[in-house]
Amino acid sequence: MKSTGWRNLRGVDPRALSEARLQAHYAAQWLARAARAYIPPQRDGSHTNLSWSEPLNGLETHRLRDGSRLGLNIADLSLVLSGASEGAKPIVCALAGRSDAQVRLWLGEQMSLKRLAAKDLDGPAPYPMPPHPLATGASYAGAELGDALKELADWYGNADRALLASRAQIVAAGLNAPPPRCWPHHFDLATMASFLAGTGDETAFVGAGFSPGDNYYDEPYFYVSMYPAPKVARLPPLPAVGHWHSREFTAAVATAAKINAASDPAAAVAEFLKTAVAHAIAVLSANEPSRDKSVRIAILDDTFDTLRTLPCFARLEGHDVTVWNDHVEDVDTLAKRLADVEALVLIRERTKIAAPLLERLPNLRLISQRSVYPHIDIDACTRLGVIVSSNMHADTPSYAAAELTWGLILAAMRQIPQQMASLRAGKWQTGVGQTLRGKTIGIYGYGRIGRVIAGYAKAFGMNVQVLAREASMAQARADGFAVAASREAFFAGCDIVSLHMRLVEATRGIVTSWDLSRMKPGSLLVNTSRAALIEPGALENAVKAGKPGLAAVDVFEEEPMRDTASELLTSDRVVATPHIGYVTRDEYDLQFADIFDQILAYADGAPTNVVNPKVFEAIASRA
Repeated sequence: MKSTGWRNLRGVDPRALSEARLQAHYAAQWLARAARAYIPPQRDGSHTNLSWSEPLNGLETHRLRDGSRLGLNIADLSLVLSGASEGAKPIVCALAGRSDAQVRLWLGEQMSLKRLAAKDLDGPAPYPMPPHPLATGASYAGAELGDALKELADWYGNADRALLASRAQIVAAGLNAPPPRCWPHHFDLATMASFLAGTGDETAFVGAGFSPGDNYYDEPYFYVSMYPAPKVARLPPLPAVGHWHSREFTAAVATAAKINAASDPAAAVAEFLKTAVAHAIAVLSANEPSRDKSVRIAILDDTFDTLRTLPCFARLEGHDVTVWNDHVEDVDTLAKRLADVEALVLIRERTKIAAPLLERLPNLRLISQRSVYPHIDIDACTRLGVIVSSNMHADTPSYAAAELTWGLILAAMRQIPQQMASLRAGKWQTGVGQTLRGKTIGIYGYGRIGRVIAGYAKAFGMNVQVLAREASMAQARADGFAVAASREAFFAGCDIVSLHMRLVEATRGIVTSWDLSRMKPGSLLVNTSRAALIEPGALENAVKAGKPGLAAVDVFEEEPMRDTASELLTSDRVVATPHIGYVTRDEYDLQFADIFDQILAYADGAPTNVVNPKVFEAIASRA
């Protein structure tokens, strides 16, 4: 669907665009003051709303009492008073360098010349405004915001044309909608239609609009809003540039960043508005009973019944929650336990969720978890209409895992478990450990946790070497750390090697027996990431061979680990913990706050962090 007349956007600095928006918003309040003073009032306040003027490249009022209009040229940041008669030359006031007090003097003089009472411009501000130095006497900006103001004007011009097309769509659906108007208090450009909701007991509203940015999104965005909040289990899928917003209001939203990234921004906006308006009308018109938003939830593998004791658990108040404390792998048992469950909460990768189980869970609609998901059959979930929400926490390392890694390094190098065992056995010291200062630690995988470990090592006076993908090694160099000359030199030269990679097919078995055989006899291999990063059986054999001489692990090929005869549990040269890297109360509360919020978003009809977006197509095809 092609939209005509779209102005190409330059993509200015977002901070400059945000400042341009605030300056123009304050300037628009002079239009609101003039409308309040010189246009007959309407009960709904519509006498103060503004319309887009293409010739003006800005917004303007309805006709004032004398037939003139006051406009705001956004691109030039100037007030423009057009004459009451055709052909009269407009009077322009450039706002750059003027304070609002000076603007008041200019506008008052012009109104007096028209024999309109200048004092009527005074009084309280028409609408509350966001904080800004203009409110305390600062002057409007000049040329420094020129490009940003032009871009802001282009956004409004594009929006006016796109919203006119949306209005035509709403009217074609048999609803009455006015032309797009700008309401000065929120500075949006929008059109809205009202009709009787499907339940027949309240008025519904669908609004298609454009915002230059606000406290929800600090960038321009288009939206299609709905009131009342739709009473359906989930909302239909949107085009790629759009997403459903559900905090404080329900709306389809397409932000500037996504629009500008589209190959054809005009077509992307047109398709977004067309689809979202159709969805909104259909959802609010549907004659459905209100949906009980209480969700039946099951939580698996909460071994110590910890989650109920955390602050984040209060988020699930009002929902039907069952917590299972044991670990079960039997599909028949799980299918029986989860038969009536709508939302399933997983604690990382403790339980495998595959097709044989999923196909026996007809009521399951959501799996909510955090981080990677190799234990979930995503294709089966998509086919069966099960949404998988998993916050990937892209910018937040697990400090709990990083701290445990460092604790294992200290425990192994200083022989802390062995010294404790000796003391408890009635003996005194046993053996002599190693200090960390001056030694070289090799970090294999320089991601979120790897970077934290590098920082710890630096604080302990260690040398750091990094082996990773080229982009990650470039980041390590930028952070001031050395990178390995080669893979062989990395394993041969480091006193400690710590693994910090995600487990994907490309990294499965990435550390081989050959790599381990290159390590020094007194060196330490640390793995708190995933056991399968190491070739099966390779670490046990390497420890027996004495290269590396020490190992510290928190992860195992089979979990829970029950093989008490394993070299990893019997050898004095291995420090092992039962996959507790992320298991702290603080980390649990952080992670499960995200997981529970994903359930609340689903209950509100706007799932978040969806890793299988094609699931909505499967859901729609069965609707």
